[in-house]
Amino acid sequence: MRKLSGHFKFCQGFLFLMASWILFSSASLAQTESKSGQNSKGEGQLVNGLREGAWKFYYPNGRLMASETYRNGELNGTSTSYFPDGNVSSVENWADDLQQDSSWYFHPNGKIHRKGRYEKGVYQGVWLTFYPGGQIQQSGGYLDGLPSGLYRNWFENGFLQEEGEYSGGKKNGQFVFYFQEKKDRISLIAFYRNDAPAGISVRFNKRGKVLKLEKFDP
Repeated sequence: MRKLSGHFKFCQGFLFLMASWILFSSASLAQTESKSGQNSKGEGQLVNGLREGAWKFYYPNGRLMASETYRNGELNGTSTSYFPDGNVSSVENWADDLQQDSSWYFHPNGKIHRKGRYEKGVYQGVWLTFYPGGQIQQSGGYLDGLPSGLYRNWFENGFLQEEGEYSGGKKNGQFVFYFQEKKDRISLIAFYRNDAPAGISVRFNKRGKVLKLEKFDP
C-alpha cells in the first residue's frame, strides 16, 4: 500500500481544523448587546448567526432579566421576564415570534396585574386587570386585538365604576357610570355610537335624583 506523504497529511490536518472551526463558529455561545433597548447582556447559542435554544438576558448588575427560547432566530415557547429585584414581571408564550395563548403580567409586589390570551400576537378573548392589592380593576373582551363585548371597570374599593359594550374597538350602546362612595349608585347613563355620544344622557346626584338631561345627535 502506498504511504501518504507528509505534505498530504499536513493538508488533511489543516482541512480538519478548518472544518472544526467553521462548525464551532456556526453554533457557539455568544453575547448580545441589549434587549428591549436596555443595557443588558444576553447569553445563548448562535446557529448560523441566529439565536437557537435557551437564551438568558441579564441586567448590568448581573441579575436575570429574561429567560427565552428561540428557534431559527424566532421566539418560541415560554418567555419569562423579571424585575430588577428578581420578582417575575411577565410570563408569555410565543410561536414563530408572535405571542400566542395565555400570558400573565405581574405587579412589582408579585401579585397579578393583567392576564389573558393572545392569538398570533394580538389580544383575543377576555382579559382581566387587577390593582396591586389584588382587587379586580377591569374585565373586557377582545376580538382580533380590538375591544369587543361587555367591559367593566371597578374602583379600588371594589365598587363598580362603569360598564358598557364595545364593538370594533369603539363604544356602542349604553354605558352606565357609578359613584365611588356608594355601591351601585348610578351617576350617569349615556349612549354611544362609534365612540361618540348619541341619544339622551342622564346625570344623577348621589341621592339618585336626576340632575341633567342631555340630547346628542345620533
